[in-house]
Amino acid sequence: MTKSIFIKYLFLAALAGNCPMWGTAQQNAELIIKFNLVANNKPIVIADSNYYTAFDEPYKLSRLKFYVSNVSVGDEKKVDRYSNVFLIDAGGLDSATITIRSQTYSQVSFNLGVDSILNCSGAQDGDLDPLNGMFWTWNSGYIFFKLEGYSDSSRADLQRIEQHVGGYRSP
Repeated sequence: MTKSIFIKYLFLAALAGNCPMWGTAQQNAELIIKFNLVANNKPIVIADSNYYTAFDEPYKLSRLKFYVSNVSVGDEKKVDRYSNVFLIDAGGLDSATITIRSQTYSQVSFNLGVDSILNCSGAQDGDLDPLNGMFWTWNSGYIFFKLEGYSDSSRADLQRIEQHVGGYRSP
């Protein structure tokens, strides 16, 4: 009889350890990282506003995109890392949303660009799809940050300005 009761209590204890109604289930929350893109202390508006360099040269942006990846949230005791990749576009999506454990965090960090593994893995899908214009076909890998526009001061063809940053070199 005592063996039967012990097994019943052991079974109930095992259930209680895994049962959400006993309060052990982790609640999730959404972390939204919004990027307020500004130049000259005003919001960036693609193809609509003039901005000025440190040398007072005017320019207009036609494209501003960048990747955000490997978001980490944590506190002094623990850091949670997430492998999501987001394409932030000044002409469209300006935020990244991640499902995280619901608790209080004191720090958030992320990478600009993608890590070496993704960068060397060839074309992907989703935000990493080459159709997003952020993949170099001539030099396999991703463009981490892309800024394009026009400036009267530019000596390039059609007065274009371009800044494409990316790549990876093994140590």
